[in-house]
Amino acid sequence: MKRNKRLTLTILIINIVMFIILIFLPNIMIKYVKITEPLKLLFNILLFFIPSYVAFLFYYIAKRHNANIKTLMFILNILTFLCSIIITITFNLSNIIISETSNIKNYMKFDVYVNRLCSKEMFPRKILSSATEIKYFYRYRGGIDQNYDIFLQYRLSEEDYNKEKNRIITLYPNLKRTESSINNDFIDYYLFYGNTSYTFVSFSEKEFTIKYIDSYNVNFNEDNIPYFMQVK
Repeated sequence: MKRNKRLTLTILIINIVMFIILIFLPNIMIKYVKITEPLKLLFNILLFFIPSYVAFLFYYIAKRHNANIKTLMFILNILTFLCSIIITITFNLSNIIISETSNIKNYMKFDVYVNRLCSKEMFPRKILSSATEIKYFYRYRGGIDQNYDIFLQYRLSEEDYNKEKNRIITLYPNLKRTESSINNDFIDYYLFYGNTSYTFVSFSEKEFTIKYIDSYNVNFNEDNIPYFMQVK
């Protein structure tokens, strides 16, 4: 029976280690944690430990009938590994935990993946002193298909507006210009627009307002629309 007990505890330890490596560590690196579906998160965590529940059930049955469950535990070890992988994939696909902030104090402080891929040079290094009516939004969805949204909008003094517009045009001399499809008061200068990537700057000469948009969205659907298409 001591062997049965050791095997049962081994299953539990393997299950915990798999949980830490596959679920806990990847998500603890997220900067601005937001749990989109708390109940679904709890369900997934409970589901992850199914092999441990079964192991303790086998141990209880074996103890009552004075049986050896070595073979069953070996099978359960394999199931633990397979179950962990399957649940991890499901967990990552569901985007239960995302990184999201609209606090301007977090401006330009991105998750590792976003920091590596986004067009940081397009955005101003810091918010200009004359800026008013500031809107900022950042969201990162991890998992298998990683998506991100960065949005900044503000109104500037005429002088700062012209300086910032010149900086952008100088930085990207081949920017394509078009009237905004979202707001007629704006003119869009874009690097990428369509499919999965939306990277552009919008200027309003009338309001001295600038919008910066950098969005990478693999799973474009009605439940996962880029932020700039939703904001008014």
